[in-house]
Amino acid sequence: MKTIFMWGAGNVCRHFLRHLKKDLPVQGIVDRDPALSHGTICGIPIYAPIEAGATSAFEICHAGGEHIYPSPRDTVFVITTYVYYISVKDYLESLGYETMFAYDLHEYTDVDWSALCRIHYDVPWEKNHAKIREARSILADQRSVEIFDALLEKRKQRVYDCTDIRSKYPQYLEMDLIPFRSDEMIVDCGAFRGGGLQLFKEHLGSWKMFHCFEPDADNFRILKETCKDYERTTLHCAAVGDYDGVAYFSQGANAGGELQQEREKGQRIEVCRLDSLGLPEVTYITADIEGSEMAMLEGGRRTIERHHPKLAICVYHKAADLWEIPLWLKLVNRAYRIYLRHYGETAVDTVAYALPPQQSFG
Repeated sequence: MKTIFMWGAGNVCRHFLRHLKKDLPVQGIVDRDPALSHGTICGIPIYAPIEAGATSAFEICHAGGEHIYPSPRDTVFVITTYVYYISVKDYLESLGYETMFAYDLHEYTDVDWSALCRIHYDVPWEKNHAKIREARSILADQRSVEIFDALLEKRKQRVYDCTDIRSKYPQYLEMDLIPFRSDEMIVDCGAFRGGGLQLFKEHLGSWKMFHCFEPDADNFRILKETCKDYERTTLHCAAVGDYDGVAYFSQGANAGGELQQEREKGQRIEVCRLDSLGLPEVTYITADIEGSEMAMLEGGRRTIERHHPKLAICVYHKAADLWEIPLWLKLVNRAYRIYLRHYGETAVDTVAYALPPQQSFG
């Protein structure tokens, strides 16, 4: 068997390696985030790529100083990022490497990859037909309708490529829709390591206050380092849900993790409702929290009803979120204009926007 490198040091990679049931000759993991190149996963070193063209061959390097030039003849890249799967695959194959997706190696792991696919694709369409039709009818522009229809069709046909419906803007920063102000009061649920915060800084420049919520301890440490020089930014090492208390956060095979109230393996974390924070003002709420989006909305309902903020809520972690969340947003405030935009190369990173009429270009 050829030498294997994994591409993507996220949770799919971690889950894959932790659940191996057969030996695989994995020599390293490649990730474009240079902050990760000093670490390991399951004892396997993480390397940063030096893009082809800088040298005569594709090169990867570790923070410890080791440089490797993987031979296309002897190397297979197993791609473990599904957000950028298509562009990574195209890039590596243009350099002559054989590639495969982690899901294709199901015989080597105990992970039930098919369960992940069922989240998006095995939907009782007839049972949900009325809600799907209603959600489609409340979308505020033709582009949203086109994205909605395309996503449903791609799910039915099990088509992964969504590059044809991707937005040209960064996630949450849909500049054609939203007239941003310099005094935004932003709540970011699922801040991860601060990449979204950096994009807001790049595009908005400033804000009145920025609240970041991230429950994972490792991510939170990186988040603190990312924004250590940012003014008017408050960090919360907590999850946002529909109750105040504790939960157990476990990393799964998806891009993030999941919350469980029952004690199981995982980090013990704080959970809070937005309504319990007593925020004096909120103008924009974003949420990418691995399927807990509806719980966050329920736990922040009074805040939303009081302040009528702009909302950008991910609707791809659960199949029904694509129609259930837009319907909920419209129910809470009939004046909201509901839009859909898609940001991932595959069927991830779909966002529903709820915008007050006076805060929308639409």
